[in-house]
Amino acid sequence: MNNILEIEKLNVVYRIPEGRRHVLRDVSLELKKGEIMAVVGESGCGKSTLVNTIISLLPSNAMIESGRIIIDGKDITNADSYELSSVRRNRLGVVFQDPFSALDPLYTIEKQFHETIRLTEKLSKAESHDKAAAMLRACGIKNAEEIMKKYPHELSGGLRQRVMIAMALINDPTLVIADEPTTALDVTIQKEILQLLRTLARERQLTVLFITHSQDIAFEIADRITVFYGGRIVEQGTRDDLFSFPLHPYTQALLNTIPSIRYGKNERKLMPIEGEIFSFLNETEGCSFAPRCPYARESCFNKAPAVREYNGHKCACEMEEKW
Repeated sequence: MNNILEIEKLNVVYRIPEGRRHVLRDVSLELKKGEIMAVVGESGCGKSTLVNTIISLLPSNAMIESGRIIIDGKDITNADSYELSSVRRNRLGVVFQDPFSALDPLYTIEKQFHETIRLTEKLSKAESHDKAAAMLRACGIKNAEEIMKKYPHELSGGLRQRVMIAMALINDPTLVIADEPTTALDVTIQKEILQLLRTLARERQLTVLFITHSQDIAFEIADRITVFYGGRIVEQGTRDDLFSFPLHPYTQALLNTIPSIRYGKNERKLMPIEGEIFSFLNETEGCSFAPRCPYARESCFNKAPAVREYNGHKCACEMEEKW
């Protein structure tokens, strides 16, 4: 099965007054057709930088230092603006965290669909209308005709997010990036959106990179999970691997922060992660999690741990006895 997304030893740096700081270090991952991968980690771990690098929207003070990004066989690492536009139009769909900001408040939903569709197809307004309505219905919006006449501010948060998903899928992309798309939604709507994405991914064989800070959400939606900390991948494996047999101390700590209601009343206490969140201003060659890790050794502070793999379950930790 071919990989739809391949990232090979990606390093991204930001130029700041204090000097150059690595925000992504040796990031490697791959997604196959029809697979959903969740990227999990605390705020500031590098998840958004990963997304912005893939979609080529890094800020002016950031640059790819080394590595490659390949989407559906096309290396876009050093692609020019024309090539990037082609990839965005034909192969890539993005669902942003805040659909209200992503949608244009000055245009109706129908107008925004028409503008998106005409990037790849020369359809009449009637054909464009029918295609958009069909996609909205596929995303669970029964009154599609009515919704298309409205402006974004006239829709609820859940409806706006469904519209955003439909717009991301309207040009049949091979890869969809969902950047924390349920953060602003209540729990009930959140579950509906997660179920919708899983259903669409299965029915349409979509490849989805799902960004989240919530382990619970990752468990709900993903086939495989990648755990980020301090701009590095610290663990990667199937959903069952990470929740049944977490190897990295950070992954274990994350799971301990899940409210106990998930596991049953009074089954265990909520355990916060001790110490301060990693700061990219304090760049280190050692393990980023070492200052907060209860198992850290002297060597952990001096050298980045090697990635070990067992049956597809990867972990970057020197604690050999944990394997």
